[in-house]
Amino acid sequence: MSWFHNLSVRARLMVSFCLILAFLAGLIGFSLWSLRGSFHQAQTMFEANLTPIAQLGQGNSARLRMQYSTLAHVLLKDPDAVAKTEVLCKAYDQEFEQQLTQFGRLIPKDETTAQANCAELMAGYAAMKSLREQEIFPASRDGGKDRAAALIEAKFLPMDLALNGTATRLADSDLDQAKDAILVIRRSYGRTVVLTLAAGCAVAVLSLLLGIVLGRSISNPLKEFAQVLEATAGGDLRARSRLATRDEFGSMAATLNRMGEQLQRTMGAIMQGVHQVASGSHQLSAAADQMSTATGSIARSAQLQEASAERMAASITELATSISEVASGAQQTQVKLAEAQAAAEQGTGAGADTTEAMAGITRTAGDISKAILVIQEIAGQTNLLSLNAAIEAAKAGEQGKGFAVVAEEVRKLAERSGLAAKEVNQLIQEAKAAVDRGGITVGATVRSLETIRASLTAFGRLAGHIAQATTEQSRTGEEAARQVEAGVQESIQTASAATELSATTDEVARTAKDLAQVAETLARQISVFQV
Repeated sequence: MSWFHNLSVRARLMVSFCLILAFLAGLIGFSLWSLRGSFHQAQTMFEANLTPIAQLGQGNSARLRMQYSTLAHVLLKDPDAVAKTEVLCKAYDQEFEQQLTQFGRLIPKDETTAQANCAELMAGYAAMKSLREQEIFPASRDGGKDRAAALIEAKFLPMDLALNGTATRLADSDLDQAKDAILVIRRSYGRTVVLTLAAGCAVAVLSLLLGIVLGRSISNPLKEFAQVLEATAGGDLRARSRLATRDEFGSMAATLNRMGEQLQRTMGAIMQGVHQVASGSHQLSAAADQMSTATGSIARSAQLQEASAERMAASITELATSISEVASGAQQTQVKLAEAQAAAEQGTGAGADTTEAMAGITRTAGDISKAILVIQEIAGQTNLLSLNAAIEAAKAGEQGKGFAVVAEEVRKLAERSGLAAKEVNQLIQEAKAAVDRGGITVGATVRSLETIRASLTAFGRLAGHIAQATTEQSRTGEEAARQVEAGVQESIQTASAATELSATTDEVARTAKDLAQVAETLARQISVFQV
């Protein structure tokens, strides 16, 4: 079997599958051949026994339908129905003769008994047909239903009973032959099953043997590969495969051996590099510790400088804030002075307008007083005229009474108008005096407002100078605060950089120590490999 082991895995699988397929093809061919023999026997039985039985049954069915139609011909009275039964009887005669003729052809020549029974069945049916056509139907058509019925009972039915016996003998003979054929088929099927099972078992055994050979040809190299890989995983890089076949497993063994050699060389180089890394990491750790100490001192100095700069920046910021608040107060004072000066100017203008308005009121009051004097003179004259009218009315007697009443009313009205004008004139004089006193007061107020406006103007110029000076001081303070803040930011950045540098050196020191530990751990782990 060395040739089989030298085949490729694919070729081995193909050979095994082809052999199994050949075994299965032989088994299937044998089964098909056995089934073909059984089918041929069944077909022969069907043609020799079952088909004649079916034709005999159809012939008997046609005979029974003919018998029923004959009885109906005797019993029916309708001429059309009677004629229809005669037509049906002829059709059944043809069907019976056709089926029995085919049945006779299927009977083997060596079966004389079956041929004799078939001939007897044909002759008996012909006798029944002759009796029906010559005696029964004519008697029934001529009205002799009773005579026809008597013929059926005396001759027709006994003849049919005899035909039933003959048909039964023929059917029983065919059934016996069919049973014998079924027994033969059953025996043939049993032999086919036994032979098929035997062939299947042989194919299964051969397939099992082929599978064992194929499995061993694959599993043995895999076991050897597993042993080599297990030894390599355990640290022995010197393990090699001894498989020397010319298939895929031989190629895999050669590749595995090359991989082991390469892994052995690589692991040796790694061990040398690990030792060098461990030595360098120790040196780097010592240098990082020294650098960490120096950067820590720098970071502490930078933090002290940062704290001093922050305190100075806070002081400068407070000073700049105070100057800004003073400048803001001076500006607000200047705004308020401007508003007070504007209000004083508006008061001065309003006082001048009030003085002029009071002078106009005085002039108007004089004019009203003159008009009142005119009204008083008119009232006096009206009073005199009313007196004269009253005198004239008294002289007129009865005719002047009505006019005297009117004159009296006019006189009273003139007196009231004179009194009202007098009172109005007195009120106007009082108002004029009050207006004169108000004019004097308004003049004094206007002069006071002028004095206040002048003072506010002078104070406003002084406040403007103060606001300008404080604004300059505020700008100067803000600039100083910005300079100090810039210095503080630089100090903060310096301190932060120093802190970061210190942290970085600490991290480098820790990394160097970790690297040394990793190198030592890796060296211990690699030491398990045998190179």
